[in-house]
Amino acid sequence: MAPALFHSTWGDGPLTVAIHGLGASSAYWDPVAQHLPGRRLVAPDLLGFGRSPAPGTSAYDLDAHLEGLERLLVEPATLVAHSTGCLIALGAAARWPHLVLRLVLTSLPAWPDRATAVSEVGRLGAMARWTATGDRRGRFICQLMCRHAAFAAALAPLAVRSVPAAVAIDGVRHTWTSYHRTLANLVLAERAADLLRRVSCPTTALAGADDRTTAPMWASRLAVEQPSLELVLLEGVDHHPALRAPARVAAAIEARNGVGA
Repeated sequence: MAPALFHSTWGDGPLTVAIHGLGASSAYWDPVAQHLPGRRLVAPDLLGFGRSPAPGTSAYDLDAHLEGLERLLVEPATLVAHSTGCLIALGAAARWPHLVLRLVLTSLPAWPDRATAVSEVGRLGAMARWTATGDRRGRFICQLMCRHAAFAAALAPLAVRSVPAAVAIDGVRHTWTSYHRTLANLVLAERAADLLRRVSCPTTALAGADDRTTAPMWASRLAVEQPSLELVLLEGVDHHPALRAPARVAAAIEARNGVGA
């Protein structure tokens, strides 16, 4: 059995499960939770991230992350996800259609093939390239941060000012194994288009027009190819709709027909 994941819970009412992206934690969803007073929002720290266990033997692929998520789906729920978490949410909807009522996907990595995914991840910088390929330079830097975790956590809010301090601090709470394998075995291995074809519930994607990490043009192309995906472009928003426009994300979660955003 997969180890239990640390998770945060806000509010009461119909269940929404929120899945963070690579290198984040449940703290990422706090701004959205403040706009959902009538819902119970449950957000895990994914396997190998934040305060959740980080088993060295895990593949950290889609199956491993779904096993960790499964025990939180105690009743039919809406799933909201960010970036890497969108692939996990799509996988959950495909595997457990009776438990996933609808999907709200923010900053969906909708790259059409592995070659494009590798290119897009590599464009983010040397560390991203090294981590994706398992380069020893990436391993060294990541393991150095792990050995000096307290210092890394103290430095994180100063180094990463684009997200709240709690999110930046949790961003260094992972291992080389969990980060590298999640990137290699999930982000670069799974195609959103393939997963979406197996999903039957209503699915909305919110894309920041200024997103330079998961460029919205890929989600736009996917929405044309698969009209079941409802795409909303958020002007003036970057890779983090949940942080920049939490009310818009909350409105999409609450919507019954259409995006409500």
